[in-house]
Amino acid sequence: MPQKKYEIFVEPRLSEISAWVKLGMTEKEIAKKLGVSYSSFKTYKKEHLALFGTMANTKSVVDAMVVEALLKNALGFTYREQQAVKVKNEYYDDKGRKCYKETVEVVDIEKTKPPETQAATFWSINRDSEKWATNPHAVKAKDKELELRQKEIENKEW
Repeated sequence: MPQKKYEIFVEPRLSEISAWVKLGMTEKEIAKKLGVSYSSFKTYKKEHLALFGTMANTKSVVDAMVVEALLKNALGFTYREQQAVKVKNEYYDDKGRKCYKETVEVVDIEKTKPPETQAATFWSINRDSEKWATNPHAVKAKDKELELRQKEIENKEW
């Protein structure tokens, strides 16, 4: 029995697909890289748990990493960085003359990244938009407008 396209083009490349998802590639781009049509790719996702799981797990892991990084930037943090420093040593030679010897040493430096206002604002708006929206009245007005449009559509005869 001949192998199905999924078994040839997709299944052996699940780890590559995971890497592409981490890079932010769309499903259309992934399908193209695999050499299958986008519609076939969507069908494979529905029919094969391995592909669906790879896509879903990778996306959720990456999403969690992004949320963690956003929160970290919103709160600020300290980190260690290595830096090369020139050290000047003073010594006296055999004849009693003052000499200097310069060396380069790598030292650890602790730095602080202050909180980012923009990250905190973004986090707050997405967590509690009613409380933190930049224009909460516009949100309410759009909701009312949507309600009116739905009533208008319901009242029209087709």
